[in-house]
Amino acid sequence: MILKTIHIKRFRSIIDLKLELNTKNNFATICGSNNSGKTNVLKALNIFFNPSEYILKDDVPNHKIGSRGGATYPEISLTFVKGDTTHLIKRSFGVDGIQSEEYEKVTNNLGKPVKSKQDPNEIIKLLGHIEFFFIPAINISFPTLINNLIDDVYELEYEKTRFYGLKKDLKDSFEKYTSGLLEILNKLASEINPIFKEFNDNWSVSFDNTSDIKKFKDLISEDIEFYLNDFSNRNIQGKGSGLQRLGYILLHSKIIFKLKKKNVILCIDEPDVYLHQGLQKKLHSHLLDISKKHQVIITSHSQTFIDCYKLDNVFLLDLEIGEEIFYQRSQTKYHPLNTTLVNIKEDNGLKKIREYLGITDEDYELLENYNIIVEGESDKKYITELSNFFGIDVPNIIYSGGATKIDKYLEFYESFYKDRDFKPKIRVLFDNDDEGRKEYNKLRSKINSLRNIKATIEFVPNCFGELPNIEDVKANKVKCNFEIEDFVFPEVLHFLSTEIMKKIELNTFKFTALEKKVKAPAFKEKGVLYNIELLKNDLNLEEGVKIDFTGEQAKNGMVGLFKIKGSKKMGELIQNADIKYPEVKKFLGKIQKA
Repeated sequence: MILKTIHIKRFRSIIDLKLELNTKNNFATICGSNNSGKTNVLKALNIFFNPSEYILKDDVPNHKIGSRGGATYPEISLTFVKGDTTHLIKRSFGVDGIQSEEYEKVTNNLGKPVKSKQDPNEIIKLLGHIEFFFIPAINISFPTLINNLIDDVYELEYEKTRFYGLKKDLKDSFEKYTSGLLEILNKLASEINPIFKEFNDNWSVSFDNTSDIKKFKDLISEDIEFYLNDFSNRNIQGKGSGLQRLGYILLHSKIIFKLKKKNVILCIDEPDVYLHQGLQKKLHSHLLDISKKHQVIITSHSQTFIDCYKLDNVFLLDLEIGEEIFYQRSQTKYHPLNTTLVNIKEDNGLKKIREYLGITDEDYELLENYNIIVEGESDKKYITELSNFFGIDVPNIIYSGGATKIDKYLEFYESFYKDRDFKPKIRVLFDNDDEGRKEYNKLRSKINSLRNIKATIEFVPNCFGELPNIEDVKANKVKCNFEIEDFVFPEVLHFLSTEIMKKIELNTFKFTALEKKVKAPAFKEKGVLYNIELLKNDLNLEEGVKIDFTGEQAKNGMVGLFKIKGSKKMGELIQNADIKYPEVKKFLGKIQKA
């Protein structure tokens, strides 16, 4: 049996709110700005399942209390679906709690719905198939949770063991019960521990008896403590708020996994609160696992918990604040509040949900306003890492997978942005090698015919800032072989190639040997990788065939080792090289903007 519809009237800030859940998706998220009424939806569900928690002065809208009109008190209707049968239950509240109940069943007869009124006394029996949990954002109670662990898990897990029936014999065998209870709970702790270790390998849990027990009720509420061990201190109260609440949620999940014969509805108010991004992602994954068998309904501000793509079972709430009303009878003034559901399928609603989630128009575009297309992944990595090191903003960089593929990329973007107001700018960077120059010449005349994108083409310089003469490129007179590696500082290439040679036990050469090569015109024109390969072979006449530094395998190996962040040696290397080759930083600054 699964919850399909939530209809709430006259409860706190909610005057009339109806949520239709997709029953094929057990995970639902209610979002909205602060004080929009998200939490009130979960609280309404809580008093539906736990009417004893209804508090008149808190749960009736303020202006309704002031009016004392006929329709004043909360009314909560839930629709459940099981197979082809729909169950509609309405609970109307009054001064002291539930005032009236209605139960309607809808069955399917040859494709036609057949409605029938049911005895309200059957409601308790029907709801007995459902276990409801509500975890508030604040004021969580571990004693209450431990009580639930004993009530819900003890009977299920240990009914066939020597502890069965122990609770009813408590007065006669109290000492036996005490030791038995702790044995039960700590066996449970051993089962819970794997859940906690999913979040941190150092975490584990345990229970302990902390005082001189006088009666069973005290045992449950006062004398059993829950511990979360993380190699610092054990007591849960000594942990931060986020860790306390995470532990509270994970303990509930253990109860839920044991309730195999019941349908569970787990409601959590802001599970993301107090948790950093990494733990949010792990908790979200954990809740999705629960939702494979049970319903999970949460409120959240975090994109981690909101399906930003499908927006399936995502409900955006807004709060309408009415004009001030003065009630003569009570001599009070109120601003009527009304929590409403935003229709995110309409244009205005779509705008609101995107604003709430922080999604801009560019998030929906393939391209940003300014973009760079490079030949390979190595080009992107070297440009990005060096820009980050120098504190230069990195534009959106796309690697095409080769110079010959760039033309197709431009054709695609030209078609995609046809009849669009948005005209993205694209800077194409070619290597100054045979293939790069060939593709450059192909695109020269074509680039000006593009109407839906603004594209430019140019070459990546070498570390000296040298670029080919464009007229010579057109006439096929340029013969150099400069790739992205020739743009990178020679000191960096020497360091990376040396690391690889050490790994495969080859003799290495000094940087001065490479520096001499790249400064000599005859050798420089062949490219830095050619010279590294040459020097490697000179010192490894037989073993040099283990690797070819002009090949893709070695290129990928070097760029894979190129990690500046956290490497003091690499940072110092680049700082010193920047003094010798200022054109590298200058070019990075140039391509930062269109």
